[in-house]
Amino acid sequence: FMYKQVTGDFDITAKIVDIPKYENGQISGLMLRESLDNGSKMAMLADGWLKYGENVRAVYRAGENQNAETSFFKKADGSVLDNAGSKEECRVPQYMRMQRTGNTITLSVSDDGKDWTNNPRQPQSIEIPGLSDTIYVGIATDSIQGVPVKDYFSQAKYSNIILNGNTDALNELYYLNNPVINGNNVK
Repeated sequence: FMYKQVTGDFDITAKIVDIPKYENGQISGLMLRESLDNGSKMAMLADGWLKYGENVRAVYRAGENQNAETSFFKKADGSVLDNAGSKEECRVPQYMRMQRTGNTITLSVSDDGKDWTNNPRQPQSIEIPGLSDTIYVGIATDSIQGVPVKDYFSQAKYSNIILNGNTDALNELYYLNNPVINGNNVK
């Protein structure tokens, strides 16, 4: 999790450059956390690979130490869009967006970064009651829980990350758990 502490409402967008599909269950995307503690309230606009294909979904925890919930996006007709849809419906979006207004988190994806309804996955909102005013917002990636048969790692690449209209807002990110890439500490 690479993050920036933010106070109040926010709007963050990112262009998806590459989210390799190394393993079943790996997720990457935009995340907010109320704290950096395990079990914190959180929401994530997650892109990942599940059996049979691409799945962009919301993963969130509305209360401390609760189990995380998953919500798939819906199409304009209100039906759920999971990876059982057509190849066209399940295509990878090019942009992700997360907005906060009070306790409401709105998650959107787009094919062009301008029209947030041009992808079959329509914006969805989730409520996180009592969300602190100051939270952590950024980019996260997570490998599958458990022990796979083969060693895997999780990675993702984004560009054009914009926080509240500022293209430089995330130039100085903080890292949770001191990640190491190619033997180098990146903190």
